[in-house]
Amino acid sequence: MVTCMWQVSEAKDRCDMAHDDAEMAFEQAEFAKNQSEQIRVELQELILAISEFLEQHGARPEDIRMVGCFGLFVRSLHASR
Repeated sequence: MVTCMWQVSEAKDRCDMAHDDAEMAFEQAEFAKNQSEQIRVELQELILAISEFLEQHGARPEDIRMVGCFGLFVRSLHASR
């Protein structure tokens, strides 16, 4: 009987540890999702701002080139993550 109670206690402890691990994994996944969503929104706003800038009359070739270089820079940052 004592062995059986010990096994139940041990199983409960393992279950509690697994539950804690699952909660931690969920929190990390949720954080990553939120961070990804925030970056997506910021990138969408940047693309809109660039589009508006390029549609303005008088956008000089060097301005367009600067925007293109910035886009490549942002892309390289994103690829390094």
